This record gives sequence, structure tokens and C-alpha cells, in this order.
Amino acid sequence: MVRIFTGFFTYGGILEACHDSLMRELLLATTLKDVEMVVHRVSDDALISRSRSRAASRFLEASATPPPSVAFSGKGHSEAPIPFDVLFMLDHDMAFRSGDLLATCQKAMETKGIVGGLYSNRAFAQGFTSRLKDEAVPITIGEDQILPAQYVATGFMAIHRSVLEKMLGYTKGDVAGLPVRRCAEFIKPDGSCRTFYNFFDCITVVSDMVKQDKDGVIYEALSEDWSFSRKAQAVGVPLHVYAKPVLVHHGLHGYTQQDGMRPRR
Repeated sequence: MVRIFTGFFTYGGILEACHDSLMRELLLATTLKDVEMVVHRVSDDALISRSRSRAASRFLEASATPPPSVAFSGKGHSEAPIPFDVLFMLDHDMAFRSGDLLATCQKAMETKGIVGGLYSNRAFAQGFTSRLKDEAVPITIGEDQILPAQYVATGFMAIHRSVLEKMLGYTKGDVAGLPVRRCAEFIKPDGSCRTFYNFFDCITVVSDMVKQDKDGVIYEALSEDWSFSRKAQAVGVPLHVYAKPVLVHHGLHGYTQQDGMRPRR
């Protein structure tokens, strides 16, 4: 059984193609005996790093439906909470084939790590939103091919529960945005609040993409998903991209994976 908690990020409305893809996936999940999936919509926070952190925190708190064989305890029926296994992050501008989301979650279950679909930047011939460890490795879109990654993008990403638990358990000192902090949200007049962990806060790192010069160290300000990838690596989590999902990244145009791989003119 795999229990999936899908964080559906719907800033700027819900794209029809993405909505249809998600509905097909939910329908497919209902036909499978070994899959349970719920959707948690996220749209009320202008800061995407905080939104993703809050969704990850809600995932850790949520419980899946107990099976019928749940044990009885004492005089009453005790339904022990069952944690979700995989957090899936889906952005409103992604379209995908039926089965792609579930297959990506299964890979996260197998690797006990982070697995993301490989999708184009919203531009022609500008590559992918994730970065492979070896950019020279041939990629065959649609094939059951999993490749080690340096950074994985959150628009179509599966995260095994143990990844977040490892980050919460990190106590070796400040490095790459760790340890994560417990932060306040929805602060009430009496000072009470709900809390979340800042898993996706952005970090800066010494850039390995530019030539350093005599004027001082040049840093790279990482996006929230690449920052999360960096923290995951720091706690020993494996990162992969998965070539099987056929994804379209919508903007002014629906950018296919082939658009990202086009040679530059």
C-alpha cells in the first residue's frame, strides 16, 4: 500500500490541462487496491517557499484512512493514525499522462528519496528545470529510466516521508539551511498560532557555475526547490529524475520535454 498526499499549488488559477490530468489520476487511484491518494490545495500564500514548507508540514501531520482490520483497544474502537508515505508536489501549470504521478511516487517509495519528473523550462532550447549529476547521460523520455540528480524541481516531485524526518532530525550544526526551524503561522491576538517547518527556505551557496574572480566569492541564490535539494543531499538523501512521465509545462506555450532539448540556434 502506498499512501500519497498531493500538494496542489494553484497560484494564478488552475490550468484546465493540469486539472484534467489530476482528475484522471485520482480516478485511477480509486481503482487500485494498493493506493490511497488525497489532494491538499495550496493557493493562499504569496511566498512559494513558505507555501511548500507549510504543505510539507501538513503532510507530516495528516493521517490516511485506517484499514478495516484496525485493532480494537479497551472499550472503544481505537483507529490508530496511519501516516502518509509520499508527499507529491504538483504545480497548476503541469500536464501529464494518466499513471505518471503514481509511477513517480512508486519510485520515491523504492529509493526512499526524492524523485521528480523531467520537464522543460518555459522557453525553447533552455533545458530542464532539474539538473542531472551527469548532463552527458542520454535521456529517453517515456522510458522507465531513473537518473541521479543534483537538483530536482518541485513542479512534479515525489518526496518520501523519511526525507523530511531526516531533515527534522538533523542536529550536526548549521549547514545548507539546516537544521530546519519551527515557524509561526496564523498568529492570533492572544499569541497562539499554528506552526510549520521551513523545509523549503531559500539558501545561497558558492556558485559552481561561474568563474570566481579576484573581487570576492560569487554566490548563487538558489530557488526553493534547489535549496530543498541541497538540504536533502546534506542529510544523505538520494535525488533522482524520472524520464518516464511525459510532461508539458504550460506558459505562453505548452512546453514539451522535446522543446527543452532543442539545440540552441
